Amino acid sequence: MLELTRSPCYLPILEAGKRYQEQSLVHETPVDAGAEAERRESLIPRFRVTRQERNRLILVGLAAVVLVWLLANSWDALGPFI
Repeated sequence: MLELTRSPCYLPILEAGKRYQEQSLVHETPVDAGAEAERRESLIPRFRVTRQERNRLILVGLAAVVLVWLLANSWDALGPFI
């Protein structure tokens, strides 16, 4: 691998890569990246859930898990009714 990077045909590619990395580090600071992120609109909307809604979602999810568990354990007994 070292022989490939030292060959004359790969040197311009390596130098160009180093220059690109240096330019990207110089021109993009965390402050600029944050300001740009604020200007762009997010593709995924932000979910705002109140404490009451979150508790309701947890209870509904727990009820769904219990229902699936009950159906899985009693499938043979429910056979004649389905």
